[in-house]
Amino acid sequence: MRNTSVVFLLFVALLFSVSCSNGQKDSAETAANKAESGDTSKMTSENAPVEEVSQNVEERLVKYFKNKYGQRLPQDTTIKVTGFQSTDIDEFDKGNFDVNISNRGSQQIPFLISKDRKYMVIGVDSAANIDGFKESPVPGFKQGGVNYGNRDLPMMISNDNKHLIVGELLDTSVDPLQKVMEQISLKNVPVKGNKDAKVTVVEYSDFQCPFCKRASSMIPVLMKDYGDKISFYYKQLPLPNHDWSKSAAIAALCAYNQGNQKFWDFHDSLFYNQGQISTSNAQDKFKEFAKNIGLDVPKFESCVNSEETKPVVEEQFQEAQKLGLNSTPTFIVDGIIVPGADLNGIKNAIDSRLSEQK
Repeated sequence: MRNTSVVFLLFVALLFSVSCSNGQKDSAETAANKAESGDTSKMTSENAPVEEVSQNVEERLVKYFKNKYGQRLPQDTTIKVTGFQSTDIDEFDKGNFDVNISNRGSQQIPFLISKDRKYMVIGVDSAANIDGFKESPVPGFKQGGVNYGNRDLPMMISNDNKHLIVGELLDTSVDPLQKVMEQISLKNVPVKGNKDAKVTVVEYSDFQCPFCKRASSMIPVLMKDYGDKISFYYKQLPLPNHDWSKSAAIAALCAYNQGNQKFWDFHDSLFYNQGQISTSNAQDKFKEFAKNIGLDVPKFESCVNSEETKPVVEEQFQEAQKLGLNSTPTFIVDGIIVPGADLNGIKNAIDSRLSEQK
């Protein structure tokens, strides 16, 4: 895939998104923040800060970016060049285009840039180190990958270094949908519908995400249309760029500890009042919701203030990461991944799975 294709897809996701993006800071910006704060305990020469570009160079890079991709962006989009770091490639440093779209949020587009600041590769912030590649199931080839467009791009290289194959090596003897579902734990997870239903729907969601709020109104529609044919599970994916979402996830699971229906009542309260919640008042709001839905408030507060629920949230977050999910909401229908608040997409996936089971 060419760099232009990757960047175009990133913009399409921003402009027409029905989901909240991860927003997780890449290693370059994380290292920069550590440098500014004096924390260099985990920094190496491979991600050390380098001299920022001059104003003339930054203006040239931004102008180039706008001229090449700007026709796909709203007029009020702002672009900055940030996060310059060294890499383990002597000839290149790395940085980011910070693209901020009004009412859509921001996204970082990583790039590699030559030391003379003339040549650039957009969509990547590292190169594949084939020394780290491992033997593949195919004789004569090693496999590995490189981060490309904020995702891992798998590739294979022949042992004689003559042939490079870009793409994931798939085992066609394994059902891909079953493989996805095997990575999902449904033990002790809030659920609606028939646990023994023919089709399982799992939502990975974030209580601070506006698109997840939209998705919450889709659940009653799905339950009405499919009834006992589906089971609907809710899992936590609080995005790092949302400041109170993780606290909400913990609070929701503390409500779940007092009953499955209590979770859904708390779930509805969070999304209905989403616009009223802030970092400063979140805990007070959670307590208010707990009282309104009839929870044992002291027990609820004890759970929220303890460490017992945080690992559960972290486990669900890590599970989503292993599945390659980095935006919310994301639905998995019997292994079919449906990103965003896409009711028709979810229904199509359910109908497909039901038809296969007739």
